[in-house]
Amino acid sequence: MWNSGVWPNQFSYAIVLSACARLVDVELGKQVHCSVVKTGLGFDSFTEGQPQKAMAVFEEMQERGCVPDQVASVTIINACVGLGRLEDACQLFMQMTSPNVVAWNVMISGHAKGGKEVEAIKFFQDMIKASIRPTRSTLGSVLSAIASVANLSFDLRSMLWQ
Repeated sequence: MWNSGVWPNQFSYAIVLSACARLVDVELGKQVHCSVVKTGLGFDSFTEGQPQKAMAVFEEMQERGCVPDQVASVTIINACVGLGRLEDACQLFMQMTSPNVVAWNVMISGHAKGGKEVEAIKFFQDMIKASIRPTRSTLGSVLSAIASVANLSFDLRSMLWQ
């Protein structure tokens, strides 16, 4: 597909990820998953639609002493958020040595959608302090959180430049 100039969508990614799982090709699966995250389709329910299975695999990895890489960590945090387990997501997030923008976005959007708007705003502030550049997705989530709490005293400009 890529060689012919056609970009994959959530359905083609889901098929390829399923094939990787059947072939037990973890390395290719990681590469495909990384591409899913980079294209912003990681939040699509079609490509991340089995959070319970993701949690079970993660728990099995922990029992075997495996340390998750950043892709696995973000996937599990996303699964926790999808299951409404925000406290678990926070714990996992805090264990990451240097969370990337995708991890921050999952935490911000998850808290904003989960009715924890003030926490979402706090994550955004911490993201800025950590010198992580926000994406459009980040800004959309934090602005939604700010609008939800109807607290116009949050000066977005000052938060960005602190």
